[in-house]
Amino acid sequence: MATKKISDFTATTTPSSGAEFVIVQSSSNLKVTLANIAANMPDLTATSVVSSGTVTATGGFVGNLTGNVTGNLTGVASSATALATGRTIGMTGDVTWTSASFDGSGNVTGTSAIGTGVIVNADVNTSAAIDATKIHDGTVSNTEFGHLNNVSSNIQTQLDGKASTSFVPTAITVADESSDTTCFPLFTTAATGDLGPKTASGLTFNSSTDVLSGTFSGNITGNVTGNVSGTSGSTTGNAATATALQTARNIGGVSFDGTANIDLPGVNATGTQNTSGQAGTVERTRGRDYKSDWGSSSSPISFEVKVITKTSAHPYTGVGSSNAYTIDGVEGAVLNFDGADTGKTYYYRFDQSDASNDGHPLRFYLKADKTTAYTTNVTTNGTPGTSGAYTQIQVDEYTPNLLYYQCSSHAHMGNYIHHISNMCNSNGVLFKMPTADGSAGQIIQTNGSGVLSFTAAGGTSPTVTGVTPSAIGNTATSLVIAGTGFVITPNVEFINSSGVITLPNSIVRDSATQLTVNVTLPTDGTYFIRVENPDGLAARSSSAILTVSDAPTWSTSAGSLGSVAAGASASFSVTATSDSTVAYSETTSVLTSNTDTPASTMNLSLNSSTGAITGTAPAATSETTYNFTIRATDAESQTSDRAFSISVTVGLNNSITFQNP
Repeated sequence: MATKKISDFTATTTPSSGAEFVIVQSSSNLKVTLANIAANMPDLTATSVVSSGTVTATGGFVGNLTGNVTGNLTGVASSATALATGRTIGMTGDVTWTSASFDGSGNVTGTSAIGTGVIVNADVNTSAAIDATKIHDGTVSNTEFGHLNNVSSNIQTQLDGKASTSFVPTAITVADESSDTTCFPLFTTAATGDLGPKTASGLTFNSSTDVLSGTFSGNITGNVTGNVSGTSGSTTGNAATATALQTARNIGGVSFDGTANIDLPGVNATGTQNTSGQAGTVERTRGRDYKSDWGSSSSPISFEVKVITKTSAHPYTGVGSSNAYTIDGVEGAVLNFDGADTGKTYYYRFDQSDASNDGHPLRFYLKADKTTAYTTNVTTNGTPGTSGAYTQIQVDEYTPNLLYYQCSSHAHMGNYIHHISNMCNSNGVLFKMPTADGSAGQIIQTNGSGVLSFTAAGGTSPTVTGVTPSAIGNTATSLVIAGTGFVITPNVEFINSSGVITLPNSIVRDSATQLTVNVTLPTDGTYFIRVENPDGLAARSSSAILTVSDAPTWSTSAGSLGSVAAGASASFSVTATSDSTVAYSETTSVLTSNTDTPASTMNLSLNSSTGAITGTAPAATSETTYNFTIRATDAESQTSDRAFSISVTVGLNNSITFQNP
């Protein structure tokens, strides 16, 4: 075999120390163990061993090693630049010190600190001069610490002993506080000086409600809310509640101290009130300030009416009938009614149930002699002298301010009623007075029906700007006329192109800018509208703003238009005529809708100009009749509706019948 060096051998397995290798010599075979080889192997040098793997030696290496060495080194390294493993250096105790990691490659610097709570009083030298700024947070100065030199005992105890020493503060800081329900106010015994504060539990202040409570004596000036008790002193201002007058007073001879209501005979109680002056006339007033006295149709203000023999107390003694009415026990009473408030209505009922009323129906008149009866808003019930009989009057701002209640069968049994209103009764002629004062230089004018108003001396010129609707038919129609300067109820005229004037059926003045009229114009055409105020000033619309024409007339009869087979082409037509172009539309959602085809809608087309109905009939599964309404509208926006129907049939067309022989 060829000669090889040991390095030329590649072992596949690691031999044990007792493994044998055969070394062949030319002369003889020698048996050598691996241990023999290791023991007799010369030292290896870096130049003699070159390996890309790992060299392991149990002996020693002499010489320099270049490269990494894995394993333990024994002996002394003559030179080393760093520790293989870095370490830290530190100390413990009162002072602790810890360095950064140290591996010998450089210097290290550690940080020392005195441990928390380790320094005790014995550790501090008695001669150490510690500045105040080094104590706690430094807020107490050396000077302030010096003030403690003379403190010989507990500081709080000494401060408490100093609390009685008086002083006068130059300023006191007060913080707003508004939650305590019970605070005790402090007072002083004089206005100035070194004074001690005074307080008591009987006087408290609630800072959450700003209420001062307690027992007060002496004079209080100002408004007091709550109960005021006591009799001494005086109280000025308004007392919200009081149970009695300090000094009782007489009303109509009846003592009144405020603790209870009083009744006055002849006023609110049956009897005769002692009076001076015109004792025979007693007025009963129902004031507008008392809602309970307004009454209602179901619960009116009621008067008890009786008939007695007329006495000298009656204002018409010796005149007319010998009988007289009493109202709540007062003979010939004068009554004051209130009804001037706009929009309010008052109901007064004259109860004639008493038997003495038999044959004496009570009614109302504009004059005492009964020449003009007043029946507006007056109702009667039953027969006088029987249960439930009465005469009732509804009073509002339009009720005359002077009425007379009298027997319809006998003269001068009653007296008059004064009604506070803006109606003026002048000898039986009624005028409604203006409700405002008017302006300087204005004059009063009438609308011809007794309604008076203020107007400028030169009059007021109206204007006419529009009318709604602008097109109507020949029947009675309500119109709203817009404009300005409409005074009271003006006159209104409708003038056509031929100059023919038509007056309205009725006129209502809604405001100075609006009138509502009802008019019948039998002649077609266009019309001007003229408005004339009561002062004679008038204005006409700038153009013929109202059109009168005939509404569309249907030529096609209502009802069925015919039938069409299911799914077949449909063709129908409707016709209406007018004095202008007619347009057609459906008001229902059947003919031209496809929302539910074929169950309830047809999905056909309606020609708006010709009225033609075309399309494909719905594929109904059974014979179905479709009902719908078509509207004809002319150029004046007048309309006419008519109801129609179309039937969709289902069956065989052009069928052949087969018959059994």
